[in-house]
Amino acid sequence: MVSLPVYYFAVVKNGNDVVIATPASTFVGSVECRDCHNREYDSWEGSHHDLAMDVANETSVLGDFNDAEFTLHGVTSRFYKKDGKYFVFTNGPGGEMGEFEITHTFGWYPLQQYLVPFPGGRLQTLHIAWDSRDNKWYRVPPEGPIEPDDWLYWTNAAQNWNGMCAQCHSTNLEKNYDPETDSYNTTWSDIDVGCEACHGPGSRHVDWAEMSEMARPQAANFELAAQTSDIDSRELVELCAPCHSRRGAMGDYEHTETDLLDNFLPSLLTEDLYFCRRPDPGRGLRVRLVHAEQDVPPRCALQRLPRRALDRAHQGGQCALPAVPPRGTVRHGRASFSQAGKRSRRADQISGWRGTV
Repeated sequence: MVSLPVYYFAVVKNGNDVVIATPASTFVGSVECRDCHNREYDSWEGSHHDLAMDVANETSVLGDFNDAEFTLHGVTSRFYKKDGKYFVFTNGPGGEMGEFEITHTFGWYPLQQYLVPFPGGRLQTLHIAWDSRDNKWYRVPPEGPIEPDDWLYWTNAAQNWNGMCAQCHSTNLEKNYDPETDSYNTTWSDIDVGCEACHGPGSRHVDWAEMSEMARPQAANFELAAQTSDIDSRELVELCAPCHSRRGAMGDYEHTETDLLDNFLPSLLTEDLYFCRRPDPGRGLRVRLVHAEQDVPPRCALQRLPRRALDRAHQGGQCALPAVPPRGTVRHGRASFSQAGKRSRRADQISGWRGTV
């Protein structure tokens, strides 16, 4: 007889019946995956997913903080270090000039943004970012002057990390907004896009894997919460689109959703949102979709479309969408250690794996 650990089951009473149920899987953090999945972990380490967000330090910050200055619309912002911390002197709430500490990096390539803490548990994305390709500071579009009371101003709601950005740059992100106090207690299990961002919460898989081989029961999908292999193209889109699409979310992302339209409101492909980069000859399935508003496009913009959709978009050799400007390109893949330079940060170097701001 094969015995199973008692924690593997839970007894649930349903009237006069006793039902054997299994507890829901919970998040354990990417470090838990390293010992058994060493090759995959090494491949993920240094990738854009790994670098999606980090604590600001010497290995994560790409920007020039050696008293560098950036001037736009009559405002000169200065970037510098003090006591091992990173600061910017720029216009803040109400347009008043002031000193702001940068606590986190956001992204890696082709641009890196920076997060500034504010009261109420908020992190705000600085309106000036680092161009990782040309190694210079630049203004995140729109480039025109923005009044301090505008929704788009960097200290206001449009640039709030907790509500607008965090969900896709960290794993198991819970916003924890309190309307009574108008404040956040945002938490994550991995500060970056870790294993469980795609595979879902992994505690049941870890429990199953830690059993002796003789004791392991047959388990669908190895007790992983989300199916990531042997899936069709529709299921692949459902897996990745919660983050790799322009969409609105109707709640916290559980990392187990299987139907995009049950949880998100995606935007349609329209000319005012996207340009189209024509596919390479002989590689008819690949199309680059780049935000029309941005000179340096954000995050991942590479999509796969069905051949018949491409045929319709490129009838007679002409693309139905305008061509991408020369700078409208996106590079993909992991950041090499030569590119990362002195980078060696690991998740377990951060104080505790459960993050909070």
